[in-house]
Formats: sequence, C-alpha cells, structure tokens
Amino acid sequence: MGRGGARVGAGRPPKSAVMALVHGSRDRGTRPVADAAAVEAAVAPVGTIELPAALPADQVEVWQALAPQALEQRTLTQATALAFRDLCEAIVVKRALLAIIQTDGYTISKVTLQMDEKGGGLQLVEPKAHPLLSQFRGMMQRVEAGLARFRLTGDGKAQGASDKPKEQTPLEKLQAQAKSMKRVK
Repeated sequence: MGRGGARVGAGRPPKSAVMALVHGSRDRGTRPVADAAAVEAAVAPVGTIELPAALPADQVEVWQALAPQALEQRTLTQATALAFRDLCEAIVVKRALLAIIQTDGYTISKVTLQMDEKGGGLQLVEPKAHPLLSQFRGMMQRVEAGLARFRLTGDGKAQGASDKPKEQTPLEKLQAQAKSMKRVK
C-alpha cells in the first residue's frame, strides 16, 4: 500500500517498533527519553527558602512544619513564597476560628420577641448554628486549595507499595540493552 497523496488514509507511514521505542510514538504511548542534563536538573536538590520578615510565631510554626514537604515537592520557590505565607496565615486563622467555635459551642441560642395584639410579647428561644461556622467553612476551603496548590495533601496511597511487581516497559528494556552495549565497548 502506497503512502502520501491527497486521499483518505494517506499520510506519513507508521514508525517501526524499534523507531517508535526510540523516538516515542502516539500509537505506543511512549515519549522520547530525556537527556542526562534534564534528568539531573529534575532531581537536583532545591535550596531552602528564607522565612519572610515579620512572620508571627504561630505562622512560623506552620511554615516550618510544611516548608520541607513543599520544597521536596518543588512547589515552594522564591516566586511562590508569598502564596505559601498566605497559606500559613489561612491555617492559623482557621485554627483560631475553630477554637472560638469550640469554646462557644457549635450552636447558640437565638432569642426572638413575638408581639401579640394586646401589646404583650413572648420570648422564643431557639438553637441556631454558630455564626462563625460559615467563615470557618470558607477558611477550610481556602486552606485545602492552598495545600493542593503546594501538593501537600497526598492521595492516601502508600508510596512505593504496590500489589504487583513492576514490569519493565519496552522502552526501559531498550534502555537497559543500550547501557549494557556501552559497557561492552
């Protein structure tokens, strides 16, 4: 079957299996192998980010607890330090709101007056949700979004633990063969 021309199904011929492994192919779901410099840059350790000036003590505590994980995930950089500070502040505010709500109780008593025709009135007392619960919910969502932004939430799966042993992909097999061929030379 010929290739090329202005007809249906025409186009570049498919790559051979070996070339698809080497160059990558949409059909095979593989990608080209990264060069050594790119791999080194990806695994190079990231330096520490200094604490922002005038950070309150409670926010410093949160920063010191979360910063190592964010640095490991490579999401805390000089460019994202201000957003990370906002995350620390939001966590502290959320904790403060929760402390107030727990001290006051999750419900409060709402007192209303009901007037009758004679001018007298009745006091009705009914339970109502604490007014800070909605602000607390908003801060919770803000904190969760910030944790997700810095990849600090996790997915609940144990790292490195799998039920099946990992099989080598064809690309990994080819790379292993290439390494062994280099050693023979």
